Amino acid sequence: MQERDTKGRFIKGMRPWNKDTKGVMKPNSGTFEKGNVPANFRGIQYHRNWGNVRSIGGQHVGNARLVWEKQRGVIKPGYVIFHKNGNHWDDGIENLEEISRGKLADRNRRKKSTKEALSLDKKDKK
Repeated sequence: MQERDTKGRFIKGMRPWNKDTKGVMKPNSGTFEKGNVPANFRGIQYHRNWGNVRSIGGQHVGNARLVWEKQRGVIKPGYVIFHKNGNHWDDGIENLEEISRGKLADRNRRKKSTKEALSLDKKDKK
């Protein structure tokens, strides 16, 4: 290690450790190679914002959709699967509901809680 002056500054004529290394990222050598998996990788099904998700043929598909299609059949075009209790990790068939995108937009526009949105839907049906 090179000596410095009493204030920690370089002495005139000293060569810094990173001279002539412009653009070289030494610690990342090999980090972005094809097939490299980071040590903290946990898989797609654990993403915190997506709920339960599976990757099928390169497409991300919600686990709720898979459960619905297995129990009730294909989801109609323009419809989505809604979690009645608001818990996106609870994919039980009794917690799932098939609703139109318009109905979902209406619920999201005026809801303060999932229970309140469901009660407003019941009032609309009357």
